[in-house]
Amino acid sequence: MFYHAKNALSLPKNDFIRSWCKESLDLILTPMVTIIISSMVALLVLQPAAHALNLWLGNLVSLALLNHSAASVIVGAVLGGGFLFLLLTGLHQGLIPIHAQILDTFGLNYLFPILAMGGMGQVGAAAYVYLKTKNPRLKKTIAGALPVGIIGVGEPLLFGVSLPLGKPFIAGCIGGAAGGAVIAGCKIGIIIPFGTAGLSLLPLVGPGQILPFLLAVGCAWIVGFIAAMLLGFTDPTE
Repeated sequence: MFYHAKNALSLPKNDFIRSWCKESLDLILTPMVTIIISSMVALLVLQPAAHALNLWLGNLVSLALLNHSAASVIVGAVLGGGFLFLLLTGLHQGLIPIHAQILDTFGLNYLFPILAMGGMGQVGAAAYVYLKTKNPRLKKTIAGALPVGIIGVGEPLLFGVSLPLGKPFIAGCIGGAAGGAVIAGCKIGIIIPFGTAGLSLLPLVGPGQILPFLLAVGCAWIVGFIAAMLLGFTDPTE
């Protein structure tokens, strides 16, 4: 064992930094120089490039949502209906700088309320499942997850109900598309970059936008419920 360890330590170092670093200083200098170089690259190259990309994406999304054409409604429907797919992959975290950029540019974040409708669509779909299921465990799960889903914490409904059942998840996305279209059509924004995605957003919507926001939430609930009714689901036996 000692022989192999000794030979491993004596392997030639082809690393660029280690090529000019003395072996006695390798343990200290190599990590320090590596951190300094990588930090400089991040600060001088990657950070400005990421900032420029965020500016471009923020302006692009905002212009698509804030124009007064049917295109903004279509964009809202696509974003509201597709957000949960981003949530499942964790890619929604990458939208945080875009939320901040939109808020800084326009004074309100017009993107987040659209994305929040994905969770509201799941509420409508889960409500239908609650009314139709004969499974006591599933009914109990929905009874516990539905109130927090209405407030804006959608993970219990998403991962505990609609996603395992399959078709209710699709129905919820359809409901989210309906709510997102209404949000985009009414140009509803919030006064912070992001928050919880439900009725807890009510104090945060822009001036005079509470009623249109409630209309969008209602549309997401109703369309999600109807879509779940049309698509159906397989009631689990256990």
